[in-house]
Amino acid sequence: MASPIWDEKRKKWRLRVTTDGQTKTFTSVKSGLAGKKEVLRRAREWENNGSTNAYKTPCKQVWNNFIQDYSERVGATSEGLRIHQQMGRLFIIPALEHKRIGGVTKRDLQAIINNAKPQDKRKKVLSKKYIKSIRGSIVSFMKYAYENGYCEPIVGELYVPKDRPTIGKTILQPHDIRKLFEPSDMHYHKALCFLAATGVRPGEALGLKWSDIKGDEIFIQRAVNFRGYITEGKTENARRIIPLNAIIKKILDEQREATKHLKSEWIFCDKVGGAGNQHTMYNQLTALGKERGFKNSLYEMRHTFASLLKDSTLSEFMMKQIFGHSSFTDTFGIYGHLMNGDMQKAAEIIELKFKDISQETGE
Repeated sequence: MASPIWDEKRKKWRLRVTTDGQTKTFTSVKSGLAGKKEVLRRAREWENNGSTNAYKTPCKQVWNNFIQDYSERVGATSEGLRIHQQMGRLFIIPALEHKRIGGVTKRDLQAIINNAKPQDKRKKVLSKKYIKSIRGSIVSFMKYAYENGYCEPIVGELYVPKDRPTIGKTILQPHDIRKLFEPSDMHYHKALCFLAATGVRPGEALGLKWSDIKGDEIFIQRAVNFRGYITEGKTENARRIIPLNAIIKKILDEQREATKHLKSEWIFCDKVGGAGNQHTMYNQLTALGKERGFKNSLYEMRHTFASLLKDSTLSEFMMKQIFGHSSFTDTFGIYGHLMNGDMQKAAEIIELKFKDISQETGE
């Protein structure tokens, strides 16, 4: 086998190999000996291990292998897996299913992004955030394909078209929050109030058990995702403590009374006492909003909570702790021991904010 040649103009190693009448050029943008070794390694794999056939593998088959590998690495209940599956089903596979993986170009991949259209006919265009999710799945897929000998690396970055809109979040106004807190017979009504009063993620609320309440604090340590799987939460920082105030305690007390006949370990359980369901909770929020004249999604409750506190005296550090964004939260023990006084202060500030809203109606 010939030796790789450094292409000074293109700043990469190149090695052209011919085997059984087929020619393949291998490249590496790594400088020095590392790049030279990489080119040689991949060329030998192509010659000795049947990599020629690997390049001919249909994209759909490689995608299925990628999904299987991802599922084994992160777990079948992972939210990331659900997103990859959705992006593949709706956009990636329809565009690549008739192509061989070795023939996929950057132009093919960029075309998937540029041509992505909403599945919902009521929407005219996909948001930048959604387009970034498509791009993320494409990049992860092609990285897997390259690392497993199916193809050459795709050189250059994929971009998100500038004309894609940034869709803002809907924030409930004080009068909307008052409407939300008005009594309702809907099963998940208290859960919806809890979301607005704490800023927790929907799945985190459904993942709460009565045993997670310790004195004036509630421990966030699991979540129930949209597919009903119990997970450890969205991020490693999701495990945290939420301070309880009079408003949150009232919500929990009323929820305990309303569900005591079910004898469930879950705070916001379903109608038979099992773990709650995000889909049903979302439908009830939509119905309640139509009935009372407001519009909000489950996750936008979190943004509503944040907007209420943006002008408060809570420090940025404390806000991150409450929202589960801070990497400083190492363990429940350290958190509770060191931050106990500050957390009580945070609970009081949050309580005052909600009391101000309710007092506007004379309650």
